[in-house]
Amino acid sequence: MGGARRSEARRRRAAGVVTLIAALWAPALFLRAQEPAASAADAAVLRRAGSAAEELIKNLGMVRYIEQVSQYKLRKSGKPEYQQEAFFDSLMLVHVKDGRMSAEESVQKEKPAVRFEQRPLLTTSGFSTLALILHPYYEGSFRFSALGEEVVEGQRLLRLHFEHVKGADSPTVLRLRNRDYPIGLSGTVWLDAQSGAVARISGELAEPLDDIGLHSLSCDVRYASVELQKTPEKLWLPVSASVDLETPRQHWRNVHLFSKYRRYSVDVRVGPGGTP
Repeated sequence: MGGARRSEARRRRAAGVVTLIAALWAPALFLRAQEPAASAADAAVLRRAGSAAEELIKNLGMVRYIEQVSQYKLRKSGKPEYQQEAFFDSLMLVHVKDGRMSAEESVQKEKPAVRFEQRPLLTTSGFSTLALILHPYYEGSFRFSALGEEVVEGQRLLRLHFEHVKGADSPTVLRLRNRDYPIGLSGTVWLDAQSGAVARISGELAEPLDDIGLHSLSCDVRYASVELQKTPEKLWLPVSASVDLETPRQHWRNVHLFSKYRRYSVDVRVGPGGTP
């Protein structure tokens, strides 16, 4: 398209959106205190994780980043039948309005998709914020249980199993024919043992929803301490997210890579010639 940049703003409820063009949409998550009551040690871990999730919101509001999105339609063998790739200059802001947490994402296409064609593909957005399932705002929708420790690349991580409480509010929904269907996810969270920051989340559909055409949904999101461009400053931020979705007849996979983080700021002027 002549190298032109296309800009669009998208509003999502945290923490993720899955869209199958002309057919499906889905995304996000919630949490509940462990039942029965969590041990003092487990409760302390969840408090640290909640504080780290609040810090993640602040970090996301300070940066822009390049998002590389690879979209795949897979054959039954698991090999790609079709794929395309695109790059976006993006930013994500999470805020609470009218008692609801929401995420506002703004993206500008940097490069057109390779071999771009108008084919139905899965469009996913917002999974980078999946760590917000541990935010205090979401307390009330997930059970957590300790799974022990694990050392990954020299980093000591605490593993927690999470499970959506059936009937509780869920920020993960499937949008089908302009109707939203809440989805419950369960899986594993890996937390930095010292800070409580999420290093990885792996989740999947708690049970198939074949009655609405969703056989399986899984996601894997990773976070790390990232150095900002042109500054030695480091922030804990998303580095990758993969989403895999199957219907009775089709299989899709999207991979998001987040890079080139840099500080983001806005000058606001009130009235003509106002002071920044």
